[in-house]
Amino acid sequence: MRNVLVSSFILLFLYSCATRTYAQNVSNNAPSEKIENGKVVCVVAINDGTYGGKVYTGSGAYVLNVLNVNLQPFTSKIVTVSVEDYETEAKQLGATYIVKATITHWEPRLAALSGMPTRVIINVSIFDLEQNKYITAFALTFPKN
Repeated sequence: MRNVLVSSFILLFLYSCATRTYAQNVSNNAPSEKIENGKVVCVVAINDGTYGGKVYTGSGAYVLNVLNVNLQPFTSKIVTVSVEDYETEAKQLGATYIVKATITHWEPRLAALSGMPTRVIINVSIFDLEQNKYITAFALTFPKN
């Protein structure tokens, strides 16, 4: 029982560290144009990351959750839509912005054992539906080199 509690605590600690690191990197890559506060933001569902031909189940949901948590203070509502026909869905839901993220690299390194954090590259774009233009597009790399 003690081992289960210790393992759970370690996993929770590692998860919170990864979330904090991700949030810090998101804030360091602020878009050049401002996103208007209090608008509805549509986040497109994210496919799971792959590395070496293996799909890492849950990685897309994890990144989606981290994006939602970091966007929440700036929006009135966040909605998640499917990858197929996301622009039409976003318009139907009254969204002002579409945030689309793609995991381009997901290399797990078993940080607890190796001391090396998982290497992740995520491309993010933000599209303004009202102005019909991209506000920004950037890549997030973790850990920073």
